[in-house]
Amino acid sequence: NPISIKNLAKKIIKICQSRSKIIKIPFKLSDRDKSREIFKRIPSIAKAKTELRYNPTINLEHGIKKVLNN
Repeated sequence: NPISIKNLAKKIIKICQSRSKIIKIPFKLSDRDKSREIFKRIPSIAKAKTELRYNPTINLEHGIKKVLNN
C-alpha cells in the first residue's frame, strides 16, 4: 500500500515514541528545484516477486521496529 512521506514520518515518530515534530520546508528554502521534483512515487516489488520469487514476510511497522532495534 502506498504511504506518503508525511505519514511514514508520523508512523516512525509514533513507533519511536518520539516528541519530534515534522517540519515541511518550502522549495524556495531548500536546495531542490520544484520543476524537477517527483511528487508521487509508488515503488513496486512485482519484478522481485516474479523473477526472484520474493515474498515479504513482515509488514512496514514490524520492519521499522527491526531497524530501530539494530
